[in-house]
Amino acid sequence: MGFWNELKEEWTWKSIKRNWPDYVAIIPAFCVAEPYRGTWKFFLIWCITFIISRFVILAVKKLISK
Repeated sequence: MGFWNELKEEWTWKSIKRNWPDYVAIIPAFCVAEPYRGTWKFFLIWCITFIISRFVILAVKKLISK
């Protein structure tokens, strides 16, 4: 039961609000990598696109918060 209690503590609205750029960055990463689904390039392109889109989202978030 320790696993489920730990999972409940981790998946709260507070943690989702704190990590929203990660969840949003998944969408463009998947859309860009979709044509390569089923090949070895899918994971590579997905990772690169995820990192770039997360960086852009965090940069925009930082610009807006200034």
